[in-house]
Amino acid sequence: MAPLHLTTRDHGDTVTVSVSGELDIATIDVLRAHLLDVLERAGGEVVLEMSGLSFIDAAGLGALVALRGQARLHATRLLLAGVPAPMARLLRITGLEGHFLTLRRQSPEGRP
Repeated sequence: MAPLHLTTRDHGDTVTVSVSGELDIATIDVLRAHLLDVLERAGGEVVLEMSGLSFIDAAGLGALVALRGQARLHATRLLLAGVPAPMARLLRITGLEGHFLTLRRQSPEGRP
């Protein structure tokens, strides 16, 4: 089991959170607490850079859906970047692929 690691960078109105390790029932509370804190201070958008994610289960996916709702309440866009193929497949087969804005490539500044 790879623990969840989160790294946050601010770039003007964009906050990028790099997610690595496993996002599952054992780690969703870490992500939720961190993202809720980020959403309190974020400006226009939060980018979740997922290229370091090694595993995600249904609980992790559910946490992302809930956080997307929280972002909307804060008038903040939540975007996914660097989505690994297994996560993209999970989004597709659950019908959630179109519910997240996804960036194809990520620059060092957190923008496509």
